[in-house]
Amino acid sequence: MRSLNPDQLRTFLAVVETGSLSAAARRLNLTQPAISLQIRELEARTGVPLLERLGRRTAPTAAGETLVVHARRIAAEIDAALEAMRRHREGALGRVRLGAGLSFATYLLPVVLKRLRATRPDLEVTVAVGTAEDIARRLLANDFDLAVVTLPVDDRGLDVELLRQDAALAVFPAGTPLPDAVTPQDVARFPLILDERRSRVALSTTAWFEAGGVRPKPIMELGSFTAIRSMVEAGLGASIMMPDIVADAAGRMETRPLDPPLVIRLAIIQRQGQPHDPVLDLARAALRTLATA
Repeated sequence: MRSLNPDQLRTFLAVVETGSLSAAARRLNLTQPAISLQIRELEARTGVPLLERLGRRTAPTAAGETLVVHARRIAAEIDAALEAMRRHREGALGRVRLGAGLSFATYLLPVVLKRLRATRPDLEVTVAVGTAEDIARRLLANDFDLAVVTLPVDDRGLDVELLRQDAALAVFPAGTPLPDAVTPQDVARFPLILDERRSRVALSTTAWFEAGGVRPKPIMELGSFTAIRSMVEAGLGASIMMPDIVADAAGRMETRPLDPPLVIRLAIIQRQGQPHDPVLDLARAALRTLATA
């Protein structure tokens, strides 16, 4: 078998993703005959049919489905190689594309970015937020160089480095009489104000309640821990939060450890086999300062 042509693989992916040769031609700014020729040549190289018609849609065959996995990985590696060359070409000027969960980006990441700016004011850092699953998927697609996510996460194709572990806290309106540690039953006696998002912290919180025999029935589900904290401070209910969110809450709300504990783990993730880049070493070092925070 001859070597695979990266351009033909990208054309194949475009057909799979758009569902037709004509749509792929529009996406790639090519003619439909050119698309057809590339697909025929790719099938000749692989020796198997890669696409088939299913009604009005063009879809991958079983062999094509297998090739999709490899083609996406190859495309991501090519993009990564070109990005690495761009960084070399631009010399000292570097860029880090960072993915993160919303809470981490809101409460912990700013101190990291401040340290990076102090040591490398010329460094460009871009940040995008999402769920752990979304961030991991985009990392594999080469949308990010590094990411910080809440575990667990599907680690296929990823290197995972544990960054820190924090025990979640229950938070209540100021002046609420409470035991030294609170159970799911203790917390559920209060009106609950919980996170509406399908984040790892939200899912872990629900699992903590259910493991204690409680099905949480929140009176409010909000998409921001800042908003949730404001509601608790206003005396409207109780919630479960990470310590960094309520670090300055003394006098404005009551905080208690959970019984049993709910430990949330944060990790740095990157693609396996990612080319070495000194700029990313610098970013990882800045993130690791949070391990002992």
